[in-house]
Amino acid sequence: MEPYLGTKLVIIVAFAFWLISSTSVYLFYLVVLHLGYDFTNNAHQLWQLRYLGLSITSASLLVSFLVAWLLSRWLGYPLAKLQEAVEKVQAGEFNTFIEIQRQGRLGFLVEAFNSMVTVIRKQADDLIAKEFISTDLDVPITKKLAELQGDQLQFSSTVEKDSQFAFTLPIAQNVPQANLASLPHLAQTKIATTVGASTASTGKFTILVVDDDKISLQVLTKLLTLQNYEVVQATTGIQTLEQMEQGLEPDLIILDIMMPRMNGYEVCQKIRESFSANQLPIIMLTAKDQPSDLVEGLSYGANDYLVKPINRSELVARVKTHIQLAKVNTAYGRFVPNEFIQLLGHESILDVKLGDHVKKEMAILFSDIRSFTTLSEQMSPEENFAFINSYLKMVVPAIRNHNGFIDKYIGDAVMAVFPNQAEDSLRAAIAMQKQVLRYNCDRLANGEVPIAIGIGIHVGSLMLGTVGEEQRMEETVISDAVNVASRLEGLTKIFGSTVIFSEKILIELEDPTQYRYRFLGKVPVKGRKDAISVFEAFGGEAPDIIELKLKTRIDFELGISFYYDRKFTEGSKMFERVLRKNSVDKAALLYLERCQKFRK
Repeated sequence: MEPYLGTKLVIIVAFAFWLISSTSVYLFYLVVLHLGYDFTNNAHQLWQLRYLGLSITSASLLVSFLVAWLLSRWLGYPLAKLQEAVEKVQAGEFNTFIEIQRQGRLGFLVEAFNSMVTVIRKQADDLIAKEFISTDLDVPITKKLAELQGDQLQFSSTVEKDSQFAFTLPIAQNVPQANLASLPHLAQTKIATTVGASTASTGKFTILVVDDDKISLQVLTKLLTLQNYEVVQATTGIQTLEQMEQGLEPDLIILDIMMPRMNGYEVCQKIRESFSANQLPIIMLTAKDQPSDLVEGLSYGANDYLVKPINRSELVARVKTHIQLAKVNTAYGRFVPNEFIQLLGHESILDVKLGDHVKKEMAILFSDIRSFTTLSEQMSPEENFAFINSYLKMVVPAIRNHNGFIDKYIGDAVMAVFPNQAEDSLRAAIAMQKQVLRYNCDRLANGEVPIAIGIGIHVGSLMLGTVGEEQRMEETVISDAVNVASRLEGLTKIFGSTVIFSEKILIELEDPTQYRYRFLGKVPVKGRKDAISVFEAFGGEAPDIIELKLKTRIDFELGISFYYDRKFTEGSKMFERVLRKNSVDKAALLYLERCQKFRK
């Protein structure tokens, strides 16, 4: 709306009112003449009538201007203010608001405009924070320097143009000039992109520092390395996630909030999809000491936050505290698996109470070393512990790598649970088979006797919870499925197999054809009325054994079919054919002996 639109409106409305009034007077005059009044002999009355008409016309003109002015103020002023506000917003002034209390459509229009500007201002602030304004270490330091010199840091910004900071410094007097030749060459100073590796390889705690400001990054790295921490650096959120995807597992992350493209909140949220706050503490860095920043950071999963410029003592204290807490949680996790705590619906072991439990369909795996008692008698106590720990260190990762966790260790035996898919347990068992093969190669190379293990797998409804009393409790699994898995592990000694799994596991497999297995028959289980079908998985055995069992699989399973049909003669012939090709097949030999026994 043009600035003089109010004047135009006044003139137009006044003219309209005046025209209406004048026309009314003129019509009144015509009516009087029409009625036959004769003013010829009474000129005085004629002049009075004319004077009255002129007075009414003049008064109507004044009233018209007054009414027009009031109307323009009521209607034109809000429109003019709205136009002025629109022009300010177009110029980038997003703090513009129209303060007019008005009902009706104009009031609704003003309210809608103010709401729109609020949204635009928020989006502009986010854009400025991400792309145009550096609210990092340089701004608060500059602000502090200006205040120490008795001035205030002045700031102005235009969206998509630039940001300007200004302050005044007093001119120093009588300062000797430095010899520029004696100054160090700053260009020779290089900022390391990666320092350190991991806690496991160096024995030090590893801290990942993420900041797009290289000066801030270098300062933090220096402070932390002086405290004997290993430091890994990243300058963007994307680089941070890439490093962690490549296997980096820091003990703590110091994460700047304001970074281009992907801010600290988004990075923190992404990390929390894989690591809980108890497992991996994250300390946010912010240049804005606002409660809203703290609340927002914590809502995304941050453990703590620091305000720039960083105070050295505060940094060291907070880092030390959070690393110690994380290590305490890790230590607890060695005795009580984090997966167990999560299944109970808790985030920390501190939340677990006696009697907490959950019922869930899960696979259970039992593993044991064959003839361990005989083997252990030949070793000292120290050698026994060293042997067991070296064995477990080799095979247990296969369980974790396939989404399982250890419920308990019973000497050399392992009991593991797979809460996601039953198929995970079979994959883990095959991986354990392969690990034992590699382990035996090392033992043979050292002149030691190779070992053999047995693994039993079953799936069923498990009750997982805590048992004990207030001063001593532990997690455990209660289910008939546990007894079945233990029974299947015991069968591995009888059949000479490494891995035996139940029919329920076979049913749970998405594609059984990708596994190498064979039917071993039906076995009774204590406490069950009906026998269960069991299968041998041999995909993790030596390549020559795999080939022989594949070649004899049809004859072997046909022999078992004859055996259960009580056709012992035909069954004997099938098992003899198997043994001619694979003389070390203990399961075929067992069934052959049974057929010969029942045939007599």
